[in-house]
Amino acid sequence: MEKSSNLMLSRPEDPEVASLGQITVDVGYEILPKRIRAIPGIGLILALLSGVFFATGSLTVKLIQSVSGIEIAVIRSLITLIAFSIVVILCKHDLKSIPSERVPLALRCLTGCIGLILTYVSIKLIPLGDSQSIIFSSPVFVNFFAYLFLGEPCGLVQYVSIIFAMIGVLLISKPSFLFPDFDTDQNDAYASTRTTGTLTALGACCGAASVFICIRKLQVTPSSVVIFWHSAVTVILGTILLIIRDLLVWPQGIQDYVLLLVCGVTGIAGQALMTLSLKLEKAGPVSLARTMDIVMAFVYQITILKEAVAWTSLFGAFILVFGVIIVALNKWYTSDPKSFKSVFLCGCAGDHKKTPDNLVNLASIPTITISANN
Repeated sequence: MEKSSNLMLSRPEDPEVASLGQITVDVGYEILPKRIRAIPGIGLILALLSGVFFATGSLTVKLIQSVSGIEIAVIRSLITLIAFSIVVILCKHDLKSIPSERVPLALRCLTGCIGLILTYVSIKLIPLGDSQSIIFSSPVFVNFFAYLFLGEPCGLVQYVSIIFAMIGVLLISKPSFLFPDFDTDQNDAYASTRTTGTLTALGACCGAASVFICIRKLQVTPSSVVIFWHSAVTVILGTILLIIRDLLVWPQGIQDYVLLLVCGVTGIAGQALMTLSLKLEKAGPVSLARTMDIVMAFVYQITILKEAVAWTSLFGAFILVFGVIIVALNKWYTSDPKSFKSVFLCGCAGDHKKTPDNLVNLASIPTITISANN
């Protein structure tokens, strides 16, 4: 990835990053002092910090009591819209997209709007750790959607990761036909709420994966313009939905106003840190570090929200993360074998030019090659 000292915008180069963080803000590689850039593993550290920011933003959604998840999505998008209006003006970008990219741009805005709203609705309905675990599995579905809609091949690694994701979601959702004992102490309303929350989280996951498919068709439109229109569409459609459902209310108390501001700021900060990490580190390791999202979600759930965590949720989250890790490791190996071997095969004899016989040759497994031009 080319290093830049100017304020500009770029898209993540891999689906496992793009589908999680949406489109990210490139604040410039040179913005970091040389001493900081020289710190070993600084790219991974920034990726971990981005996960903390994203999880903190999700926590604020859980803590805000006076407004619905839909309204929180609208307010966060309004904050993003204001921020990126400034970026568009500074960069002198034209808000008009070229004719051939108007349909993909419209679809990207629509799927992004749906995904963001469903994300916040699911956080309101089910435990924070459960919601974030399901949504985090979106990288697994990116390749599957590329196979369905773009006709790209889907290899063994992708099929295995999808199976892991499905098992993880089942464990987290705990359907009554598989876990009847979990419903004995809960009423029908709780079971219905949990089912709705799980379905909305899955919808958010699919929305995040669909966003990347649309982004792949946006070769010319600047990312600042894409984010501007996505935020604008979310504000407009979300407000209409709030009016129709009679959910449009003013936040109650200074605490909720502060939390709403924190929600918007942490989202922008998390995206900026993730992009800086991609400037300093390969996308494979960065996507692995992004598992901090789930870790922090469960930490917040236990320490701040004081909610118990079921063993099925922990086990399901572990399986989901494992599926994402499989995709990330495969992507890392196929895109940069030398770097991969230097980390994981350092204990093997020789200069690693040959893969040891007792190790699986990931290069022989069919995979999807994602263009970095998105």
